[in-house]
Amino acid sequence: MTIHEIPGSEILVSIGIITISATISAIIARVFRQPLILAYILAGIIIGPYGLQIIINEKIIETLAMLGMALLLFMVGLELNLNRLRDVTRVSIGCGLGQIIVTFVFGYLLATAMNFNSVHSFYIAFALTISSTMVVIKLLSDREELETLHGKIVLGTLLVQDITTIIVLSALPKIEMLNIDFFINSLVAGIGIVGMAIITNRYIAPIILNFITKSVELLLLFAISWCFIFSLIAAILKFSIAIGAFLAGVSLATSPYNVEIIARVRSLRDFFSTIFFVSLGMEVPL
Repeated sequence: MTIHEIPGSEILVSIGIITISATISAIIARVFRQPLILAYILAGIIIGPYGLQIIINEKIIETLAMLGMALLLFMVGLELNLNRLRDVTRVSIGCGLGQIIVTFVFGYLLATAMNFNSVHSFYIAFALTISSTMVVIKLLSDREELETLHGKIVLGTLLVQDITTIIVLSALPKIEMLNIDFFINSLVAGIGIVGMAIITNRYIAPIILNFITKSVELLLLFAISWCFIFSLIAAILKFSIAIGAFLAGVSLATSPYNVEIIARVRSLRDFFSTIFFVSLGMEVPL
């Protein structure tokens, strides 16, 4: 039986099946002392369209994955207090750029040797330089190593990679189409959303937070709304909603109420990040 044959709301049933399968897989992973992320991805492979085909609706899979990714990156931004990374800035920049350059050169030469043209070789080489920020941060968070020296270096290195990735992925399609105006507009839009994050962090968010911090419910609703507002603006500007969610978190990272916001959002983050990794597994072709 596939999910569309079950009466009721399809997306509600999908979340239920994902949650149950993730729980069972997580318990098994705990027994064998394996990372929970691996358990979630395997659960997704099993119940997805390439496994038992319990969930086959690609739209639902994409929607759940996008929601989980947005909330996970929102939390990453919340916990990314740039002041704590100052002592590892040089090391992080050196490691990040060094890894990108070395991996890119190796990947480009390898792709060229396999008879790919220069454009395809460029894309292949660049794809090899990208690390999964969400997976690494989730693992560090589970092990409570985000505040360690090596955790800060890894986090800073990933941040350098992410910034480079955003710039390159934003620039490549426009340059290929020789649409310089569109490229400039995208660059201005990117600067605009970053500027908005800085301005709201200084002048708008503090006023709202001072008014609502006494209410636990309002604080949670504000945090989620803040995440969705930035995600929506990013989508309107034709950026990934993940970028908007991340900037929303960063804009609140230095707030005096940062700890309270993280405490309220963490459980929600854990639930939807689980959905994200299961959805990620459902998209793995076998």
